[in-house]
Amino acid sequence: MNGKITPFPSLTQTWHDKPYPALDPTRPELSAKGKVVAITGGGGAIGGAIALAFAKAGAKVAILGRRTNLLHETRDKVKREVEGASVLCVHADISVADSLRRALGNVKKDLGEVWCLVANAGYLPELKSMAEAEEEEWWKGFEVNVKGAFHTARAFPSVAAKDAVLVDISAGLVHMPAMPNASGYVSSKLAATKIYETLGREHSSISVIHIHPGVVKSELNLKAGMPSHDDGDSHHSARPPPAKETLTDDAVNLPGQFVVWAASEEARGFRGKFLWCNWDVEELVERKGQLGRDGMLTVGLIGWSGQEFCFTSAERLIEVLDGHPRMRSVIERELGDGDLDDIAMGVLEDWVYAHAADMWHEAKIDDTKHEVSWQDEHNACSRAYQLSGGKAYHRAEDYARSKSRRMSAGTDFG
Repeated sequence: MNGKITPFPSLTQTWHDKPYPALDPTRPELSAKGKVVAITGGGGAIGGAIALAFAKAGAKVAILGRRTNLLHETRDKVKREVEGASVLCVHADISVADSLRRALGNVKKDLGEVWCLVANAGYLPELKSMAEAEEEEWWKGFEVNVKGAFHTARAFPSVAAKDAVLVDISAGLVHMPAMPNASGYVSSKLAATKIYETLGREHSSISVIHIHPGVVKSELNLKAGMPSHDDGDSHHSARPPPAKETLTDDAVNLPGQFVVWAASEEARGFRGKFLWCNWDVEELVERKGQLGRDGMLTVGLIGWSGQEFCFTSAERLIEVLDGHPRMRSVIERELGDGDLDDIAMGVLEDWVYAHAADMWHEAKIDDTKHEVSWQDEHNACSRAYQLSGGKAYHRAEDYARSKSRRMSAGTDFG
């Protein structure tokens, strides 16, 4: 749709409503050969398209869902279209912790550690005003979308491969102005997005990326006001009336193939970001440096992202590291040896870590007189960071000062 009027404002000059060559899952750059991919809501339209695309990319695919008949239909379709495809059907309900945990455990047992988990399952409550909505139906969006995300975030780390990826199939509505009649869906999907965001902060070995899957033609979208626990069908992109009569539907294979790209090395620079599958990936890659700063493509506060302060703290942290080699090894081990943006993202959830490191640097002992192990320094900084979470920042400062002074006096301080 390049040069044409698009349904929504587009970040890229080119807007897509169907697959294009850069998303071809058979491209060597997008290969997932031999890797294990698990997809919740694997029996729905979008889940099935994602499964097909990953199978074409060479992955071993596990599709999870409540309705085994739909899972079997998806498996059979993928096997018909991709010769030699590996597709495992696993019953799972994301709203039940034990069900999802057992399902992912079976995936790991049968296929191996999970490299990519696509969090696609969800629920669309009835599209009614808050005055008209039934409380039980409205709350079911939270039971599935929020509690389900919580269960997914808790279960994934125990089965995840090294350098794993979680793709959150979210909804563009979560970062748009409030939409009448969609409060249950939008608020629960927004909460789910923040849960997965937190997962990426709590587990440095897991990358998270959020995707709006477009507007896909499906029975559920055509019946936009009807409730359905649909195991991750296209309700993710539900469009409240009257907009549904004016928007162009996207081909279901567009989000399917976009997810394969999002999990690939080409998209590594967009981990932690929120992307629309309609945006042109070649343009995104060209603008990667620009889009990685100042909170762009993240869900936050319009007008002040919070990341500006984080980047300032990160720059100070870099200065501290330059003057303290052992401290550098601590941070690199905690956050990786990435560039300033990566480190800034690492301290985003609490800038006090940088401040605590600063205090440590100021209060550091004379290395020529006292030998301090790397583990001691690591423990001091980690503990200061932990204390800072949700508490007054001076506690972290005081701990860093106290730790360094006690160690300089030869006191064991655990």
